[in-house]
Amino acid sequence: MSLTRIAKKDLRDTSRSRMLGVVVVLYVLFTAGVAYIYTLVPAIGPGAGELSLELISFLGAPIGLFVPIIGLLLGFNAIAGELESGSIKLLLSEPHTRSDVVFGKFVGRFVVMTIATLLGFIAALGIVLTLYTELSPVVYGEYVLLTVLFGGVYVSLGIAVSSLTRSKTKATAGVVGLFVVLNWGWGLIGLLLHRVIEGSFIPLGTVPAWYQFFSQGSPGGAFSRVSNAMLDLQGQAQQIAVTADDPWFLQWYVALAILFIWMIVPLAIGYLRFQSMDI
Repeated sequence: MSLTRIAKKDLRDTSRSRMLGVVVVLYVLFTAGVAYIYTLVPAIGPGAGELSLELISFLGAPIGLFVPIIGLLLGFNAIAGELESGSIKLLLSEPHTRSDVVFGKFVGRFVVMTIATLLGFIAALGIVLTLYTELSPVVYGEYVLLTVLFGGVYVSLGIAVSSLTRSKTKATAGVVGLFVVLNWGWGLIGLLLHRVIEGSFIPLGTVPAWYQFFSQGSPGGAFSRVSNAMLDLQGQAQQIAVTADDPWFLQWYVALAILFIWMIVPLAIGYLRFQSMDI
């Protein structure tokens, strides 16, 4: 199958480049470093609570920042780089369709992201277990899978931006802008909407359901919502508690669906643009 061939080729090419080594090393050092800092916090020390919940809660915010950077770095050059160099013509001269190229590159780079994530969490687990002897493998494993999905979202976004541009420079500018909007601008937009609709910048009293839904509408917000539901904690990003009595659109499974939408829709848009592009 052409898609599989392209995915394998992209994985091999990425493996031969410095990118894979840099991504894996950065991710492992990052998660291991955060895990080590976790063991040094006196309030969290051994016996402070269930290890899985405490550690995952500690990892949540840094991962919410670092994973998007890695995912976008893996994806931004996938199509734009080949368009700029002209090697895309050679690739398409073989029996590959444009859908094979887009989705094959996503699969190949998603595998790289998954490998980096697994190695990072294994390193973190190894460091923490030197001081702790108990761990819920189910909770930890679920969080690892959620992080893999979260990374896949940003690989998809990076490839989508790459498919919309013809040069690495424009693709770089695109992913930087996307990162700023999704990770920092989303909350600001929410506050501005709250000002227009509710009359105040800072949510006071009972937070409107629409604002809670908007807050979990970004990839980071949806990731935080699902992880907080998994850990049975209050929302980290907006400090908003969501209970089973709240509207269905505020439940964790909606946030999980939002993550899948963020992974599928941008990739589809990138494919449609690449399909119509005159190469």
